[in-house]
Amino acid sequence: GNPVFENELTYMSGDLPDAGYRILALYRLWNIIEYWFPYRDLLDDDWNEVLREFLPRIVEAESWDQYKLVLLSFIARIHDSHANLWSGLDVRPPVGTCYWPVELRFIEGKATITAFADSSIISTSGLEIGDIVTAVDGVPVDTLIEEWSPFYCASNQTSRIRDIARYLPRGTCGESNLTIERQGKSQTVLLPRTKNSNRQSIPHDRP
Repeated sequence: GNPVFENELTYMSGDLPDAGYRILALYRLWNIIEYWFPYRDLLDDDWNEVLREFLPRIVEAESWDQYKLVLLSFIARIHDSHANLWSGLDVRPPVGTCYWPVELRFIEGKATITAFADSSIISTSGLEIGDIVTAVDGVPVDTLIEEWSPFYCASNQTSRIRDIARYLPRGTCGESNLTIERQGKSQTVLLPRTKNSNRQSIPHDRP
């Protein structure tokens, strides 16, 4: 039942599209919401003002990564978990190809360790199930959420922090510095990010 825009050209090229094509892409996206999105009138923002806001940003993008980030932040303003730049999630923060061997969930608003992808990490890191990650490399998790949220496309804050929890362990390979809270006490641990972290897709389906 989705509309098919089969008469639109793809303009495929390996180079960053010039400003005119970037503006065309923005207009296409904006028009799809303007004329086809059934919940447009429920959006928090004035949709005309969103277009005005993003026109200079789309023109100023100087690389593929910047272009993708602008598109991600534009799509996020639709507030729909089904809408995303699926081919551009590699540039969504945090950027990197490695992960901590842990699974996180936000429980009562706190980034909580709920599982280990590698059981050996328990003895080497000293981490435990239930530990709360409060900072990464000295940056509070609340600050990271605030900085990253504009690039996470979600229908509501619950969906957004679910996805941020999934990607919070991502980053550059090597050791990272975690500040954790356990039973009200704060401590610092070193945790490596690796390429082979055996991450599982864990749905939020627990009672």
